[in-house]
Amino acid sequence: MASDILFNVGINAKGYQQGMNKMQQQTDRLKSTVTSLASALGVAFGAYQIINGIKSTTQAFMAQERAERRLEQITKQVTGASNEQINSLKTLASELQKTGVIGK
Repeated sequence: MASDILFNVGINAKGYQQGMNKMQQQTDRLKSTVTSLASALGVAFGAYQIINGIKSTTQAFMAQERAERRLEQITKQVTGASNEQINSLKTLASELQKTGVIGK
């Protein structure tokens, strides 16, 4: 004896939908947080690069100053050069640095 049994099933999806909405809100908050963090890291990295550039430039400037003082001192002691002659040597050295011949 074959008989068909039919079931009419109704599903209350209200709890499921609420859970999905809550998960979407949390995902949106996470996305916002990650975006803010990435932005902050980008700013921090940029600041780090600027600081390193300033540090490098300052070190180069200090090395240049030491070299000029040594040039002045040695030139005065060895040859008795005047300040005008020393300034002329500094100008020449500066021009040679621009061409890449020395001091790079």
